[in-house]
Amino acid sequence: MSEKLTTDALQFLLTETIYIIPEDLRSVSIVAEPKPEISQPQVPKYEAQSKTIEIPKIPVITSPPLPKNRNQVVIIYNNIKGNFLIPEDKDLLSKILSSVKLRLEDVDLVNANTQRDTLIEILKDKVVNQIISFGIEFRELDIQIPLEAYKTTSVEGVDILLVDSLFELQLNTDKKKLLWKCLQTMFLQKK
Repeated sequence: MSEKLTTDALQFLLTETIYIIPEDLRSVSIVAEPKPEISQPQVPKYEAQSKTIEIPKIPVITSPPLPKNRNQVVIIYNNIKGNFLIPEDKDLLSKILSSVKLRLEDVDLVNANTQRDTLIEILKDKVVNQIISFGIEFRELDIQIPLEAYKTTSVEGVDILLVDSLFELQLNTDKKKLLWKCLQTMFLQKK
């Protein structure tokens, strides 16, 4: 009865349910099953190899290389969006030059936008026979030679021709005809 009183007395002290395990169940032994052995994953061993990887240096191109007395014909153009001729202008210029039996490789191309400061030096260092300026007036280049559009002007043995830009020539057939007449005078009639 002392157990009963004890459990009755505990009932007032504790608010949780209490279970009494009989004596014969108290000595149960729990045997744990053996855990299967977990094998470590096999990681392939690599020997450290030292390799020197050379990263190629990419040259930074700021403007086309300056012509070095390669040709006797200089073509001046202006491309404010880049260093080189855009494909449409290059195609037209190629056709213009072929009409006087020249190729792009036979002339020196100078972008006045990127080579403005060195243009006078280029002209001083070169043996130049003809200069064709597409859309660039010489006063814009700080060269004080009065030129009239679509009229060949000879200065110290150099024939200079000022015409509209290649873009404008693509749009205007009459200006192309004027250019053709000037080119005949400049290149074909002298030979």
